[in-house]
Amino acid sequence: MINFYVSSKKIPVGTQINGSTYYESVTKKRNNEWVESILEKKRPVESPRRLDCVYSFKEVEDLAYYGDWLYGQVYYHKVETSVDVIACPMVIIGLIQSNEQIEEVVQNKLAEEYWNSQLEWNILEYLSSSFVVLEEIEPPALLNKVEGMGRYNRDISLAKRVFPGLIAD
Repeated sequence: MINFYVSSKKIPVGTQINGSTYYESVTKKRNNEWVESILEKKRPVESPRRLDCVYSFKEVEDLAYYGDWLYGQVYYHKVETSVDVIACPMVIIGLIQSNEQIEEVVQNKLAEEYWNSQLEWNILEYLSSSFVVLEEIEPPALLNKVEGMGRYNRDISLAKRVFPGLIAD
């Protein structure tokens, strides 16, 4: 599967990326280990652990929105994922992070929707054990980034309808 990936450094073409640096570079820095523990409790046995995965996106616009939010200088790459890919709604992660004080039953419902989506989400993060960098690509234009942001905002609106009372940053 051909997807897109963002990184804070240039990655040479042909490089295989295994595992995940997300835990060290994002989760621990934000003290969000508790989010991963909620998700891990509801993870189906056949699904990979998020902490063992690399993440990519089907549309570069979705990646651009995420990349601008996460890093300073970023580099965009076209990648080919391994065959063990699963797609999960990215917005669920942000909703859990923004709603630490909600009831455990709601957190569990969010985690269940993350792993076994029943709704039509616009932005999915593709989890896989590895991918190979095919090429570095130009950053998307501002209009394309706005398009990605619009899709993410539609996902927030959907989540608010399905899970009333959530805070969405």
